[in-house]
Amino acid sequence: IYFDYDKFNIRPDAKEALLRNITKLGADSLLAIKVSANTDSRGSKAYNFKLSAKRAISAINFMAAHNIERARIIAVVSEGETRLVNRCGDNVKCSEKEHQMNRRDEFHVVGKLKKQ
Repeated sequence: IYFDYDKFNIRPDAKEALLRNITKLGADSLLAIKVSANTDSRGSKAYNFKLSAKRAISAINFMAAHNIERARIIAVVSEGETRLVNRCGDNVKCSEKEHQMNRRDEFHVVGKLKKQ
């Protein structure tokens, strides 16, 4: 999912993507996921780590509000600006569209929980 500049609220397009993921997670109640949260390179590295953590928390809270147990989210990684998907690092002139590609949360299935 993607975020607006300097924001961590869930946008309408992100809600749609999250709801699709929630549907998939609902089909298999044992799937475990990892959330990786990212920012663009604008702002300090310290600020971007904090912002990416807030983005991860927003997504996790959204999923929890839609009955995805927090125990299924077994890893949360605040990446800040360390995993840019393009050339838009510090002091590189980029378009807003290019920066947007870096302001994202990624969700990865990492395994299955053990049945209880």
